[in-house]
Order: sequence, then C-alpha cells, then structure tokens
Amino acid sequence: MREQITINNYLYLVFYSNFIVILQKLYTKPAWVHKMPYSDEDIERLISEWETPTVEIKQSPSERIGKTISAFANSFGGIIVLGISPDKKPKGISDTDAASREIRGLIEKCRPKPHIYQEFVQYRGLKLIIIKVEPIPYSETPCFFNRKCFIRQGSTDLELYGDELVGFLKNRTLLDFEELRSRIRIDELDKRAVARILASRNTSAEIPEINTEEDMKKLLFGLRAANYNGDFYLKNVAAMFFAKEPERFVPNLEIRVVKYKGKEAMLEELEFDKRISGTVPELIEKAFATLKDLVGMRFITEGLERISAPEYPDKVLREVITNAVGHRDYFDSNYVLAEVYLDRLQVTNPGGLLQGQTILNFYNMPKHRNPLVYQFLHDLKYGEGLGTGVKRVIKYMREANLPDPEFHNLGNSFRVILYGVSSSKTKKPFNQINKRQAEALSFLRANKSFNARDYAKLVGISQPTAIKDLNELIAQGLVRRIGKFRGAYYVLGDQNAEQ
Repeated sequence: MREQITINNYLYLVFYSNFIVILQKLYTKPAWVHKMPYSDEDIERLISEWETPTVEIKQSPSERIGKTISAFANSFGGIIVLGISPDKKPKGISDTDAASREIRGLIEKCRPKPHIYQEFVQYRGLKLIIIKVEPIPYSETPCFFNRKCFIRQGSTDLELYGDELVGFLKNRTLLDFEELRSRIRIDELDKRAVARILASRNTSAEIPEINTEEDMKKLLFGLRAANYNGDFYLKNVAAMFFAKEPERFVPNLEIRVVKYKGKEAMLEELEFDKRISGTVPELIEKAFATLKDLVGMRFITEGLERISAPEYPDKVLREVITNAVGHRDYFDSNYVLAEVYLDRLQVTNPGGLLQGQTILNFYNMPKHRNPLVYQFLHDLKYGEGLGTGVKRVIKYMREANLPDPEFHNLGNSFRVILYGVSSSKTKKPFNQINKRQAEALSFLRANKSFNARDYAKLVGISQPTAIKDLNELIAQGLVRRIGKFRGAYYVLGDQNAEQ
C-alpha cells in the first residue's frame, strides 16, 4: 500500500512540476499579490475564502508555519495571516514582539532563506501579522525547513522525500545524473576516448600527454568529468563517454532499434529488433549506421536523371539520434526507442521537455537536461542540440521533398517522427513564400522588427492568418520570434540574414 501511495505521489509530482509555471500565470491576481498595507475589506475577503493554495490562516506562529513558508516558497508563493482562530474569528496577537521573534526563529531554520515581508495590521482593534512569501525562482535551490522540503498541494503542505524529492529536483533541473558519483575507476577508462575530447578542445598543435594516473585525474577534473577536491571520484559522465564497458556503469545507455513491415507496431509485422550499447559517441554512430541501413534508399528525379538518395537525409537522421541520446533522462531506466515503419521513422527518448518549454517554443528556448553531455557532444561535432537543430531538420526534410517532421511531448518522454516518401502527409516546398510573406521580409529589412498585429495591418489580413504566415517563415529560418504571448515580436532569421 505504501508503495502505491509513493508511486501516485511521484506521478502527481511530475504533473505538478510540469504545470507549476502555467498555474502561476493562471493565478493572475492571487491574494498575496497585493500592495501592503491590507485594508479591512482585504482581511475579510481572506477570512471568507479561508485557506487556499496561496493563503494560510492561523492563530499564532508554530512549527507548522515554517513548513508553510517552505511550501509557499517552493510553489506559487503566498501569504500567512496570524491572529485568526480556527472558527474564523479574529483573536489578534497579544504579544507581537514575541510572535515576531518566533517567526524569525522559523525563518532561520529555512535554507536557503526565502524572500519574506512581514506587516502588522490593525483589524477591528486587534493586531494581526501578515507574512508574504515570494516563490523561489524555478532554477534555484528549493527551500528546506528543518532539512525537509515541502510543496503546497491545495491547502496542505506536502513533505517530499525519497523518489518524490528526487522527481521534484529533477524537474527543477537541480539534480543531474551526469554529475553524480560513478563506481568506475581510472583503469576502467579508455585513454583514447579522453584524448579525442582533449583534441577537439585544444586549439594548439599539442595534446596533453596522459602518462600517469595523476595526469589522467587532472585532465578529467579539467573536463569536469571528475571531482578532485580532496576525495577524488569520477562522475557518471566519465563512464558515459570514456568507459571501456559503459553498460556496466550506465545500463540504460542503450538504443533499441526495431523495424516493422507495415505501418503499425504489430508483433507479427516485426522483422528486426536489436539493442545497441556503447559510450555516447559509439551509441550515436552504431544507431546511425543501423537505421541508415534499415530505412534504405529511394529514387528521385533530377533533370532527366533518376538517381538514388537516402530515404531520410543523413544530417536529419544523425541530428535526431544525437538529440535523443543527449537530451534523454538518464534517471529513467528505459532505453531510447527507434522504430522504422513503412511510411515513417520515429525516435522516442525518456524525458519530456524541461520546465518552461512547450512544443511551440522549445526550439527557440534551448535548455539542456545534461549540460556536460551536451558540451562533450558539441566538442565532438555531434549536432547543435534542440536550439537550431529543429530548424535545420525541417529545412533538410523540405529540401529532400519530404513532409515536415512532427515533435510530440509525451510527458515523461519525447518523440520525433520523420515521414518518408510513401507517407500521405502534405509536403511543403522549400524556400517558397507568398507575396504577403515577401512583403513582410522587405519590411523587416527596412524596419528591423514588427509584431503580428503590425504585419496583419501591413498586408490586410486577420491576425490568425498573419501568425500562420509568420510561423511558416520561422520554419524556413527566414524569421525569428522573440518574446512570448502579446509581447512577442519578429526579426529577420539567420538564414535570411545570410542571404
């Protein structure tokens, strides 16, 4: 029973973490977002609404208030009203100095200390204390009270521990698998793999020599693949890139490649099934070679000639595999899954988009779940990650006269679908724009930027049609969108600037 409760709470944490920022936006005017001081009407409204995700009301300070401070700081923020009895009757604080000292003592037990504002309020001749707690930015360490971490769930302060706390920290990108201590030893590393990284980074002709174990330690520390502060140890990222037998230390460093005869994942249609393992670079190369062989070739017409070409452009195939391996969640025990169908290729990796990313903005908001893995891949010239990579994939697919790829955020996983020549999906021509879009590009060259409303007025169309036009220009790399929502504006894209 306890195991089921833990699993349910963990699933809640995943849902909670993915939507916390959205909920903060939906709370357009929560009770605590109020300029102090509070009026009698404000106090009466708070009492009538009672305790909510952003409001806690109590008679006097207690250890419970410390938990609430942690929960508010780790959630939406909130206010705590002291001096109201459980039956919703104002009782006041008789000794405000003593209460303030107790509150300060509770705050001292919080690490890190959240931003807190305290005010004494007169209400019906009684003294109340109102504490405003601001939320800690999502990228910063959460607030612990007495070494325990809390979040706000409804009107309850929920303590996180075990898998729940790990899940919470992962979603805040504060717990990195690649940084954790590995069981691997120096003598279990491949010196040639380390030398390749060093060679890719070294701008001079000389590569540092690795003659002794001490040399290796210093170099690995310089690569941030080891901790060399007193107690030396290798990080998981060292095993992922340099191990002679990486599967011993990172068992889920694996890609499963399957091929079906038809368009559905049916067991009787399965004709190929292979698990590929190795270091991160080996994994990418092996998977690329296997998939390229499985998807085969197609015939295209160029002028009067009929020539053969890969079913999917090599650059696209390599980019998709690199992203799946580089951005996956290595805390998840599952493997990367590459599935070849008659009309498509889809690659699914554990770990959905990071906090703040959506399907609409992730390619303009690059974040890295595994920053060291990303850096090593970048050094070795494997792709550019989820920033410009998505735009390039769309460009290469259109150049090959193939449908646009699809991207799906599945919560705990992410999927890319590439459609082949036999797909019924609509193909979009490469670098073909309408007269309105050509006018937009001319305007941007002269005026540097505009918003969707400006463009709609400029060419005489509705705003939804304007946004559709602009999204197409973004997909072709001709225009970039900067900002979000109503504040978003558009500038010339990198491809257009090069022209």
